[in-house]
Amino acid sequence: MLGDKQLTKLGCGGILAVNKGSDHEAKLVVMEHNGGSRGEKPIVIVGKGVLFDTGGYNLKPTGHIETMQQDMAGAATVFGIFSLLKKLKINKNVIGITPFVQNMINASAYRPSDIIKMYNGKTVEVTNTDAEGRMILADSLHYANQLKPEMVFSIATLTGAVGVALGERYCGIMGNDEGFLDKVKKCGDEIDELAWPLPIHQDYRDTMESKVADITNYDRGTGRMGGASKAGAFLEKFVGDNQWCHIDIGGTAFTDNPKPYETKGATAHGLRLLIKFLESN
Repeated sequence: MLGDKQLTKLGCGGILAVNKGSDHEAKLVVMEHNGGSRGEKPIVIVGKGVLFDTGGYNLKPTGHIETMQQDMAGAATVFGIFSLLKKLKINKNVIGITPFVQNMINASAYRPSDIIKMYNGKTVEVTNTDAEGRMILADSLHYANQLKPEMVFSIATLTGAVGVALGERYCGIMGNDEGFLDKVKKCGDEIDELAWPLPIHQDYRDTMESKVADITNYDRGTGRMGGASKAGAFLEKFVGDNQWCHIDIGGTAFTDNPKPYETKGATAHGLRLLIKFLESN
């Protein structure tokens, strides 16, 4: 587990920036399951762990902020997966990476207009402090790059936009390999954790460019249109050459309309999907 000192030494500017308003250290937790052969490339799963999200200076409105303890659902799902890998005898090498922060407000908190240098060396113009999940995932994805993975998943309550687009039954999936996404979707269909591919169009990539930094963390002009895909376009810049799938559970991680086998509240959407993928691929 890495804390502020180690993260500063690495240069994980995204994780550290989001956590600047918190009284607690940022953490990056790394877990390993060595179920495969020695030397076999690992499958890496990165999960967003924002323990509470005020939105920062782009403060969330009443009606949303009260439930923002939910913003660690991606990390919780990764922890859930790791509680099952040994029990289910998953014969693959799997690494879980979970950044933990609080997006709070005080005199030290990061601000709109800040320019942050990320772990991979890119600079990010902060145009929305509530687009914080992609900041901590970006550093974590670059950390995953150092592990020479076979493939990388990221899972997060990344956007509200995915819920607007797909409702509460489908998570959105994005990535850089259509065949990979097809396999993920098939696994979801088989176990009723439904996933639907969303496009990362070149126009969406272009809207994430900045005039004062390498990229911006939020498209101020049309940010509410195609918001999930634009967040995916941001993350894409940090995955390197790895085969990658992002799972946006912003609309499915919690529910007031549970399926027959669920209760109201947390659904762990993505856990069964990823376990199915690990078992069958």
